Amino acid sequence: MKPLSYQNMYLMPLYRNILFASLLLKSITGLSQEIKIINQKTGSPVENVALFNKSKTISTLSNDDGKADIDCFSENDSIYFQHPSFEPMSATKNELLKNPQAVQLSERSILMDEFVISAFKKKEKKEELPFMIDVLESELIGQSFYQTSADILKETGNVYIQKSQGGGGSPILRGFEANKILLVVDGVRMNNAIYRSGHLQNSITIDNSILERVEVLFGPSSIMYGSDALGGVIHYYTRSPEFSSFGINTYAQYSSANKGKVIHANLNAGKKKIANLFSITYNDFEDIQDCLRNLFEEL
Repeated sequence: MKPLSYQNMYLMPLYRNILFASLLLKSITGLSQEIKIINQKTGSPVENVALFNKSKTISTLSNDDGKADIDCFSENDSIYFQHPSFEPMSATKNELLKNPQAVQLSERSILMDEFVISAFKKKEKKEELPFMIDVLESELIGQSFYQTSADILKETGNVYIQKSQGGGGSPILRGFEANKILLVVDGVRMNNAIYRSGHLQNSITIDNSILERVEVLFGPSSIMYGSDALGGVIHYYTRSPEFSSFGINTYAQYSSANKGKVIHANLNAGKKKIANLFSITYNDFEDIQDCLRNLFEEL
């Protein structure tokens, strides 16, 4: 047997210490009962996951690194994982210790109940509505000889029209006017409460020759139309194109009081599955005072 050198005798205690330290480290690691919890989709650690047993007498939370110490649980305990953003799951402590991989939680899809907010978008009987409303149907509109869509509102007997000029027409409902009355065409707002007050929102910009009906809602209608409808709503509905139909309609009118001229034409072209309605109107109104002055000069 070859005798050991002085150098080898010096290194053996060092090797022995290193071996002892490694064995001690392995034993400490084996005694550690810490698991890691991660997001199944992203792989990132999940913090604040609640871990508890079936009776909820023992519990713990995962830290910022997604790690949780399960040493407080018994060997046969079922450990439940719960987090508001993830699906709950459970596993026994023995299963968690045997599986060196991290515990993966799947994200939860939170479904909310559907909220439906609706107004009256279909025809309702006038006597069943809980508020005052006037409706001008197409027959009445077609038989009238008014020059503008503002003049048609006079048929209700409940709307006052302010005219700053011969062809003007700003409606007034129960003392409310301009930006406190909402003008709507086929569900599209023509003005709102941001507009400057005064008789600026004339309803003459709507072609009365193409109207199907007119609805006038008196009083606040904010529930259906928003805060802009403080005084009421004047809703104009235009004609819809007709399928499987083709026709041209023309209309002309002259008024000697203000030398007003109205010329209208519309074209309906419809097939079985598609239909179009084209409309054009020309209006020309002179000043009423000039007409009266000319009338007196002629007399």
